[in-house]
Amino acid sequence: MQRPTVSFPLLVLILGFVGLLAANLLWCWPGGVVRVIGGALASLALPATVHLWPRIPADTWWLRVRRL
Repeated sequence: MQRPTVSFPLLVLILGFVGLLAANLLWCWPGGVVRVIGGALASLALPATVHLWPRIPADTWWLRVRRL
């Protein structure tokens, strides 16, 4: 039986997300349920943005400059 392999970039992304989520939840915990949910959603925003950024079409010169 082969062990599943995890690529290094995926491992870094997962560990970074877990650390970011833990830090945001610990920071928001005394603020109540709404702030904890907001902290969790803020933790999801960064990986989602990194994943979706290349899918945004850069048709104009202005968008191409902004991508650099």
